Amino acid sequence: MKHLQTPTTLLMIAVLSGFGLQSCGGGANHVRMAPASPDEGQQCVWTQSPLTRELELAPHGAPMGLLEIDPFAHQFAEGSGESLQATLTLQPSPLNLNVQAGDRQVQLNTHLAPRILERFFYWKGAQNRVVDGVFRLYAHTKVGLMEANGAALTIYLSPDLHRKYKTKRLPKARVSCAELLLEPDESIPDDDSQDGKATLMAITGDAPLPLRAHHDAPIHGHIQTHRLGQLQRRLQAYESHQGQTRVLISIDEHDLELQGWVPSDRLEKDNTLVASIGGGGFGMRGGHHKNVFACPHNVQLLLKHQDAVYSVGTIRPNTHIKVLKPTPSQKNTNHPTIQLPTVPWLHTRQKAKLAIQRDELASCRRLQ
Repeated sequence: MKHLQTPTTLLMIAVLSGFGLQSCGGGANHVRMAPASPDEGQQCVWTQSPLTRELELAPHGAPMGLLEIDPFAHQFAEGSGESLQATLTLQPSPLNLNVQAGDRQVQLNTHLAPRILERFFYWKGAQNRVVDGVFRLYAHTKVGLMEANGAALTIYLSPDLHRKYKTKRLPKARVSCAELLLEPDESIPDDDSQDGKATLMAITGDAPLPLRAHHDAPIHGHIQTHRLGQLQRRLQAYESHQGQTRVLISIDEHDLELQGWVPSDRLEKDNTLVASIGGGGFGMRGGHHKNVFACPHNVQLLLKHQDAVYSVGTIRPNTHIKVLKPTPSQKNTNHPTIQLPTVPWLHTRQKAKLAIQRDELASCRRLQ
């Protein structure tokens, strides 16, 4: 068995930068890169209480996400009492977020699964913001965390775009940690009043469709038409000029759209679309107390996966701990597998198992 791995000490970094905003057609904000402004006193820390979004977690050194937090299971659990809370702290190298989360029964101290960083944060004031002149964002658009380099935090847009829209430049921007949110910023309503009256159209042919930020601008990229489903070929068309038509098209399922100008001869009227464009948890309840213990002290919470054992948090005093019957190969293990009957919000993934150190049960009482 590999040695017990514990979360590393995190380094806090200061992140502060700005955006240059200039007027762009249709009343949107065009985002351009701006130099970062260092502020060594600022730390990238996000908190949410109560926690309202699911989190996939990977203990330090684990190759994948092995735990999940389901806040909705906690919300509807009997006697849940204290709200589920989470604090996320940026770890610059390797890039990740340290997660401290829990309630009065269990406190986790581990990391976000790295793949979740691809689409995790909401961008403050994202409504009507346009990146590179063609990527239109909304309140519910999620952005990915790419790097923390010195005083600059870099975000990027949906990884799905690369398959459906080819461009030489990856859509990214630098932001301060205060501009990244755990919940959508709905303080400003989406404003499409400048778009004008739309006509429903459809893309024809399978050849890549060139997109420009303006009708007389260079080609920004190509929509990979052959990768679009039938509904994704539908778009809203607004005006035409010199053989180009201004359009708005959704090729991503996560509140991210492309706006710009495409060749008019690649569009046709569409009359078919109405105007609507635009593992396992431990939820064991009650009564069955065989091999269930309650400890008067904190107990280290472990996670077993294959041959590795990870420390992921703490079980608080008097929380019910159900010790599972060992298999023949586990009879002499120092880390018995457990379940937490009163903690329905914590789930394991990829055949991982919760565990504790056997000697911690010495002072615990059996509930029968």
